[in-house]
Amino acid sequence: MKPPTFASAAQLAQASLRRESARFSVLAQVSGMGVWEWDQERQHLWCSPEYFKMLGRDPAAFGSGERPNLTEVWASWLHPDDRERAVQAFADYLRLAPEGLYESAFRMRHSGGGWVWILSRGSTLRDADGRCTSQTVGAHINVTSLKEVQMRLHESEQRLQSLNASLEQRVQERTARLSTALSRLRHAQDELLQSEKLASLGALVAGVAHELNTPIGNAVTVASTLTQAHRDFRDQVARGLTRGALQHYLADVEEGGQIIERNLSRAAELIGGFKQLAVDQTSYQRRRFELHGVVREIILAMRPALRKTHCQVVDAVPEGLPLDSFPGPLGQVLMNLINNALVHAFEGQADKVITVTARAVGPAWLSVSVADNGCGMAPEIQKKIFDPFYTTRLGQGGSGLGLHIVYTLVTGLLGGRIEVQSAPAQGSCFTVLLPVYAQRADADAVGA
Repeated sequence: MKPPTFASAAQLAQASLRRESARFSVLAQVSGMGVWEWDQERQHLWCSPEYFKMLGRDPAAFGSGERPNLTEVWASWLHPDDRERAVQAFADYLRLAPEGLYESAFRMRHSGGGWVWILSRGSTLRDADGRCTSQTVGAHINVTSLKEVQMRLHESEQRLQSLNASLEQRVQERTARLSTALSRLRHAQDELLQSEKLASLGALVAGVAHELNTPIGNAVTVASTLTQAHRDFRDQVARGLTRGALQHYLADVEEGGQIIERNLSRAAELIGGFKQLAVDQTSYQRRRFELHGVVREIILAMRPALRKTHCQVVDAVPEGLPLDSFPGPLGQVLMNLINNALVHAFEGQADKVITVTARAVGPAWLSVSVADNGCGMAPEIQKKIFDPFYTTRLGQGGSGLGLHIVYTLVTGLLGGRIEVQSAPAQGSCFTVLLPVYAQRADADAVGA
């Protein structure tokens, strides 16, 4: 086989070059990229037909990219907002980093009047020794769709941020309104509790005043009798005192003095109990006390109301159950539970009995129960009885606040919990579980 001649080798090289050129052209057409070449030494720009087609322009109008002023044309097609940045980016690449990769994104004018987003990438060619030449080749990629998606995402992000800001503002406004409403509700609740305390104190005043009438009235009657006996004795002394008259006078005085002493002692006991109960009801002071003493004083204070309704209250609370707590709120709880039974439990019933019991539950807790033999409650009513303003006797003596105040005091200040057991026609029993030492625990902590 003969070695190839120089002419044949050149022909082979040209054929190979044509094949590579054709392959490159097909690749550019298939990929949709616009290929460009910049010769820094000649200051010449060449662009492939696809370069012009992606801008809606006819490549033939530019001499297949051989026009010497194509660089000026390229610059004139750039978006005014991108022109300076795009020109400077390519100049900086040629000056500072020709060995790296050039990349820049900008907008170019489409022949139809719109703008096309172009991602331009390129790299400087090297010679056989690996040194950078004056030629830089690259490609233009139409990324308009990608940019539109990015812009829509950006707009969506901005709308989302604006929506979030609006939602945050609305949440803050709603939170402020709820905070104000909660503050007003707490203020109203405090006022209701204060009104309930005053109402309880009024009931105490009426009850003790009624109980004081008997011993004080007896003492006044006996004192009047002794005064009359003294006048009769003085008249007898003036007429001539006999031994029998003297003995009769002394017996009357002794008996009258004993009666006055017993009744005034009873009055003093009532006043002392009322004084302590009134202090507890108005001040909410914490102190050590016996449970049976508070229950006795509450029943005594409510005796007029109990007599009026012909209701019997059985005090079955044993002695020896001490508490370090708040007797005022506890007394108010008991008064509200008894009064709730008077208002709701005995409609149309002749035999009315309320029983108050208590027992120790371990070393740290006490259980106090107020039970009645009344009409009882349906399950759907039991679920709502502690809700504020819920009552089955609206306008008939029920305000809907009594049991809500009971629940608030028990689970709040007293640190306990309360539950009810009831069934229609089987009466109701309210049980209050209290810590011996009040710690303002919530209901969950109590149950732990």
